[in-house]
Amino acid sequence: SGDSGNLKDSMMEIFMAETNDFLGKIEALLMQSEQAGEGIRSATPEIFRIMHTIKSSSAMMSLENISRLTHRVEDLFYFLREHPDVAVDEGKLVDIVLEVVDFIKRNLDGQQQEDASPLAGKIDALLIDLTDRKKADDVPSAPPTAVATEATPPPHDQAAAPETDAPPHARHHTHNLCVHKDDQMRDLRTL
Repeated sequence: SGDSGNLKDSMMEIFMAETNDFLGKIEALLMQSEQAGEGIRSATPEIFRIMHTIKSSSAMMSLENISRLTHRVEDLFYFLREHPDVAVDEGKLVDIVLEVVDFIKRNLDGQQQEDASPLAGKIDALLIDLTDRKKADDVPSAPPTAVATEATPPPHDQAAAPETDAPPHARHHTHNLCVHKDDQMRDLRTL
């Protein structure tokens, strides 16, 4: 049992060192993108990759609060990567990323399991806003001379499944994370 304790301690030390390095890279990316006048969107692929890595390794270390939070950030940057045409408030995005970095630093050693829900809620709200903007951008506008007519429902065999306004990560979170991730990625790809 002593060997397993030493192994776990060694793994935690490696996890903490690697995660601190990743957090430093995120902070450097934010500063570089600001100095270059490019905005945080230029760092989207790197931030996505780093958050994916932290998500996986924190789950392995049973740091569920960090894993769930970084999953949300990963979702946000996945959306930004896949939809570069959707405008985002750069200041709000930078603030959220810095809040996440600070949260991870406070919870990194596993000694405290701070509730990530308030910060996750901010991420969800931003992603819902971006998703709504994407949907609004995708709705073709009617020609100015078009006359409004009452919509006719499609025949029964062509009826579409009802859509929900909220992306999958903003819905119920008690189901299996793998199923959740598959559903979410499929929903985001259909935007």
